[in-house]
Amino acid sequence: MPGLPRGAHPNFERSPHAKAGVGCTGCHSVHAGDTEAKLLKAPQPTLCFQCHADVKPAFAMPFHHKVNEGLIKCSDCHDAHGTFNASNVKSTADQNAICTKCHAETRGPWVFEHAAVKGEGCVDAIRRTGRRILVC
Repeated sequence: MPGLPRGAHPNFERSPHAKAGVGCTGCHSVHAGDTEAKLLKAPQPTLCFQCHADVKPAFAMPFHHKVNEGLIKCSDCHDAHGTFNASNVKSTADQNAICTKCHAETRGPWVFEHAAVKGEGCVDAIRRTGRRILVC
C-alpha cells in the first residue's frame, strides 16, 4: 500500500480491505489524534458497519456478541490490517484463545473435551455450523 510505513502492517496486502481497494484513509484520519481510538474516523462498530452492513443484524439477535452494547469491539476478534485467517480473525498460537478470553467457561481442560475445541477449533466450528456462540 503506497505510503504505508515499512513493516507497519505486513499482512495488509493480503487482507480483504486491501483487495477491495480500501486504504488507510478509508478508516483512519491522519490528523485526528495520537491514540488508536482517535485515529479512527468513527468509533467501532459504527465505522465497521459502514461497509459491513451484512453482519449488523447478527448483533440484534437474542444471543449475540455484545458489540452494540460496547462490551467488545470488532477489533477484539478481528484484525482489519490482515491475517492468514478467514474474515481477518486474529491469530494466536492457540487459536481458541481468541474465543476463550471471553468465553472462559469453554476453556477446559475437560475429562471429555468438546470435539470442536479438541479437533477443528472454535472458529472453524462456528464457521461450519453458523452458530456465533459455541457452548461446550
